[in-house]
Amino acid sequence: MKTITKHGSEITQEDNNRNLGIDALRGAAAIAVLFLHAREVLWVGLHATQIDSSASIWNLIFGWGSLPFRWGHLGVPLFFIISGYCIHKPHLQRAKRNPAYRLGIQEYMKRRFLRIYPVLVGAVLLTASLDTITRAYTPADPKLGDNSVFCAMMNLASLQGYFSPFYGTNGPLWTLGMEIHFYVFYPLLFLAFRRFKGVNVAATLLVISILAWLAAVNGLVSKSSFLPYWFCWTVGAFIAECQYSSTEWPLKCMVTLSIPCLILALSADFWNRFVPFPSPVLFTIAVPPLGVIVWWVVNRSIWNGRFVSILASTGEFSYSLYATHLPVIVAYRAVFQNGKPSGDFLSIIPGIAVAIIFAKIFFLCVEKWSIRVPKTVRPKH
Repeated sequence: MKTITKHGSEITQEDNNRNLGIDALRGAAAIAVLFLHAREVLWVGLHATQIDSSASIWNLIFGWGSLPFRWGHLGVPLFFIISGYCIHKPHLQRAKRNPAYRLGIQEYMKRRFLRIYPVLVGAVLLTASLDTITRAYTPADPKLGDNSVFCAMMNLASLQGYFSPFYGTNGPLWTLGMEIHFYVFYPLLFLAFRRFKGVNVAATLLVISILAWLAAVNGLVSKSSFLPYWFCWTVGAFIAECQYSSTEWPLKCMVTLSIPCLILALSADFWNRFVPFPSPVLFTIAVPPLGVIVWWVVNRSIWNGRFVSILASTGEFSYSLYATHLPVIVAYRAVFQNGKPSGDFLSIIPGIAVAIIFAKIFFLCVEKWSIRVPKTVRPKH
């Protein structure tokens, strides 16, 4: 089915509709990261609760019940895979309709800039405001970082880690810098997928990522480089290739690898003591189980029910939630907990609620507009 935009260009219903399953995965990833940081910032932790003789049984029950969120950092490689899929998918759809389709670099970059930068600039400004509040209440808060104008400019230029740390308390900005690098180099990846077999492109990116990790370990490249993480993002694009081209998804291989890789990913606290620069290793190890999940979601139309709808509605503003939640939580701790983690597990609930409310308001004021604007930039079909 085709529709006509107000600018007169034809787009298919497939291009225009959001994937409910992908939105649900985005929501799950964002909530996992949010709970991970809320547990770390607002609560004393399970170990302290266990050795505290005055701790209530409910603190232990809730603490143990929330243990899966200890691995909430796996939401980040899931975001990377989803991002690669969502960036590559519309171009494959257009190429399928028109074999002569070529990626318009100018239009592509303009759309990416308008989609990413309003939220990124807003997140930096919000972080500056919230860090001012945190500093007023708890000037020695260990989460406080560099709030200089130079640091802000480096983060906006996607150069955090090269010339400055991430901005203030907003640690998740390091991954947003990675995303921008993935977007900048995507046209090369698109060209590679058009000229070579998808599996060969993915395998080449795996080798590049491993070599880049080894180079970073030996100080030959910056540990802030996107290269060691590139394979993780590329797998999302590869999933789109398998869905919209003749490339076959190696399902049996990925499923076979999923269980041992998942075990390794969940035991990262142990093995990363012996592995230098473990983050890219974790992201690569997480690819088989997370890739299988994404592949299953985009190829199944069974996403119904209240819970999935809630996750999907959260997924709509997951970018805003991811980009703003940590400075909100840190400021909440400074104002309402005297800058200290609480011994009461339930204290994280209002902090999480405040972070979600902030993110939703931020979405309505900033991100919703940034979603609409790129649609006015017409791709070349």
